[in-house]
Amino acid sequence: MTKANKVLFITQEITPYVPESEMSLVGRNLPQAIQEKGREIRTFMPKWGNINERRNQLHEVIRLSGMNLIIDDTDHPLIIKVASIQSARMQVYFIDNDDYFQNRLAIPFYGDGGRASGAQTASTMTAVLYFMHAGY
Repeated sequence: MTKANKVLFITQEITPYVPESEMSLVGRNLPQAIQEKGREIRTFMPKWGNINERRNQLHEVIRLSGMNLIIDDTDHPLIIKVASIQSARMQVYFIDNDDYFQNRLAIPFYGDGGRASGAQTASTMTAVLYFMHAGY
């Protein structure tokens, strides 16, 4: 048997964690379809401030949390949380950082020109790189 290909999927929105939209449906259905083709999926998204941890059963991944991200010469604590979409047998990893995501709504379009800030993008991508380096 051949080793399954690994696919890393990074998105801003996934239904059921954020309100349903075209993008959140793609974030939910595309990884599942790829997984059903026999690939190993890792899905990441920011843990926006309006995502309810208790209702969505998020819990911290201790092994991956506790590192500091250095962005613009400032340390920011990295917290990785995980939840499952049971019907899809799929795990979603959340990048949690109070400085960048806690006070934001699920849709990151605000500020200049409707784009997520560079610091938010840097935080998300750096966290994903730490995750990959840890061997997941």
